[in-house]
Amino acid sequence: MLDATTNGKGPVGLQTFAELRRLDAGRGEKIPVLAELLELVQDKVGLVVETKQNPIPYAGLEEKLARALEDAGMTEQVSVISFHHPLLRKFKELAPGVNTGIIDASRPADPIAMLRAANADGLSTHFAMLDPEMVEEVRAAGGGVGVWTVDDEIALAWSKHCSPDSVFTNRPGWLAPLLN
Repeated sequence: MLDATTNGKGPVGLQTFAELRRLDAGRGEKIPVLAELLELVQDKVGLVVETKQNPIPYAGLEEKLARALEDAGMTEQVSVISFHHPLLRKFKELAPGVNTGIIDASRPADPIAMLRAANADGLSTHFAMLDPEMVEEVRAAGGGVGVWTVDDEIALAWSKHCSPDSVFTNRPGWLAPLLN
């Protein structure tokens, strides 16, 4: 939804590229295209790209994303995550060197089967669904564990207790000093 991060309204997928580029994403900044973002962060920080395929699917997204990461030479600096697990399976076929992760908002009965079905390298789940046993189970199978959205003290305390590999937040300035 454009309302959360720009002066626009409604779903991103219902706007044209030209309409999106006219929006203000804060202090006069325009919404960057992926190539601009990749150039900005290259050799500086890792990047996690979350694909959005629900409810509006974007045909060819996997191919376009794989090509953009390859063209930028950033296949080892970027991870791709998604709630849409079939997209990840197809993306991994196109870009086997890119780290991928499934996003899930539940406590799966068999997280390893989910990872294998999507051919994914890791699992990212809501902090309230995470537990230390799931972290150990995924790690024992060679996967990584991410947790979202750690934006308050309760989420931080539980995340520290579970000890995931990565933490996602909307408040990096607040969270970073508390994790180190």
